[in-house]
Amino acid sequence: MTLAQSLLGWPQSVASQVFSALLIPAGDLHPAQAQLRVPAAMAPLSAVQLSQALADEHTHRWSEELDGRQLTHRLALLPSVLITQVAWNLGLLMHGATLRQVIASSALAELAAQGLDESDWALVFKAGSPGGRSQSDALREVPLAEWPAALLQHGEQSLAALAATLAPSLGQRLQWKLPPAAAKALPVPAASLLEAAYGHAVQTWSSDWDKCLTSLPRAH
Repeated sequence: MTLAQSLLGWPQSVASQVFSALLIPAGDLHPAQAQLRVPAAMAPLSAVQLSQALADEHTHRWSEELDGRQLTHRLALLPSVLITQVAWNLGLLMHGATLRQVIASSALAELAAQGLDESDWALVFKAGSPGGRSQSDALREVPLAEWPAALLQHGEQSLAALAATLAPSLGQRLQWKLPPAAAKALPVPAASLLEAAYGHAVQTWSSDWDKCLTSLPRAH
């Protein structure tokens, strides 16, 4: 079964996202990546035209490199809003040890005002990830009001490190959905943390995503 045949049998939301991620990758550039990569003269181009204009030797090799059975490949095809959610979740898990020590009501209230909600705390406590000492110490060096920004940034940097390890066409697609600043990468996230961060984001977005992509014929 070809990719086109698979897409025809999938839910529209999944098929549309996979089609866009593979064939129109420039349509989901992070805004800061667009500023960096797209000259002003090219700004009026459509997403399709822009994808063609920005294509390089890696862009079209997905047909040789994509393996939907691999979580990291399915991750690379997610829309940018989900990539941001995975990065946020990853930051929470990486700093889980520090976050679980927050017990002062004033601190909890301040973090809630900065965006940490019940779902975030549920992930932190459910996973029980110890987090690295250096990561936890790094978070403690940041003012409490800046913790959410640091959590997201560290998650993005960890995903940038992951992007560098992927097959070029998939790594490129993931990197384009991250801010350029994420190139100052942390180590690649531990598989257990990445799986938890990915799963927590995807399960509330699409119950069909993993099921469809893991059935995708492996590229040759």
